Amino acid sequence: MRKEYEKRILGMMLLDNKLYTSSILNENDFDGGNKLIYRAIGKIINAGNKADIIIISDELQGEIKSSYICELTNIGSSANFEYYEKQLKEISRKDKLRKLCMLLMDSLKEKDSHETINIINEKITELESLRGSEIKKIKDYLPEIFKHYEKVITDGFYIEGLQTGFDMFDKEIGGLRDGELIIIAARPGIGKTAIAINIILRLILRNISVGIFSLEMSAESLIKRMISCIASIATYRSEKGKMGQIEFEKLLDNANYLQKTELYLCDNNDIKISELKNKARYMKQMGIQVLFVDYITLIKMEHAYNKSMPERIGEIAKELKRIARELNIPVVALSQLNREAENEMPKLSQLRQSGAIEEDADVVIFLHRKRDEDITKVIVAKNRNWSTGECQLLFERPYSRFNTI
Repeated sequence: MRKEYEKRILGMMLLDNKLYTSSILNENDFDGGNKLIYRAIGKIINAGNKADIIIISDELQGEIKSSYICELTNIGSSANFEYYEKQLKEISRKDKLRKLCMLLMDSLKEKDSHETINIINEKITELESLRGSEIKKIKDYLPEIFKHYEKVITDGFYIEGLQTGFDMFDKEIGGLRDGELIIIAARPGIGKTAIAINIILRLILRNISVGIFSLEMSAESLIKRMISCIASIATYRSEKGKMGQIEFEKLLDNANYLQKTELYLCDNNDIKISELKNKARYMKQMGIQVLFVDYITLIKMEHAYNKSMPERIGEIAKELKRIARELNIPVVALSQLNREAENEMPKLSQLRQSGAIEEDADVVIFLHRKRDEDITKVIVAKNRNWSTGECQLLFERPYSRFNTI
């Protein structure tokens, strides 16, 4: 598997030289001939030239067969580079740790404890170097920050994250930003799942790949609601056979259209957080750009027998935040509010079961309206990297659809 990761990464770097410059890898993460190829790529790029298969072949002068170098670029595209990069880095680190452990075991057999301690002290720096990719100079971050400021000046207003498709909503939250945990909370029946479905539809219909863990609703029910929403046909009509032929054909057309989108669903209502993390990693490998979880308190926690519900939910929130950071995508998780929020403006303290959700969330959004009204307040109660505020959306009940006013 390591060799396959190395080949894919080298091929991607040859297709897009910028990946070499931004990569967390170094030549010690590669073995044998692949290390020579990586070193040659770096030499050519650092000299200000473009590294391609012809120049690399000339540089290595027969040390590596040209046919092997040509084979590297057969990967087709540089998609999922970060995934392969992180996998190889982890394998490389474990190999180095394994070698260090073997060295220490041999030392314990041949030397006394004091000498072994000295060896450990000597190796501390080497161990820290395995974490070196996490340490960067400020100059490594500034080019992207400058680009951000240029975009703000050019456009006048810059939505940093994925745009949900609701303009006022996007301006309030700054879009769905990579690495952030976004909580959408409301009382039952106010439209948590509906707003998630609406955002997902607006994303996938723009060819953005989305993953969702639907723990309360089956995948089939979720998809039916999506079709009714985009077809503008009330769910009760489609479910009770009250449609005419034209409406039926409209449903089929929209269902066929959805078939072409990149939406990955898991509706296991008994899922544990460790399983969710593994499936989320797989979805990321498949190319998802944002992940939805409906909803947070339905996720199970391993070995939680001695923990209260608030403690469990707090740990699950932390794990969802870790998923967002590890996969570098936005994670949008739905949550309920306590009963106290039924007839008053919601507060952060009313997040159901655990105030720890608020601590780990980067963004907390409340939906609020009276039961007999359709105008829904969208309240951004917390926004770590943007501003707070509120806007309004119109809830079209027959289609479970939100629209701008």
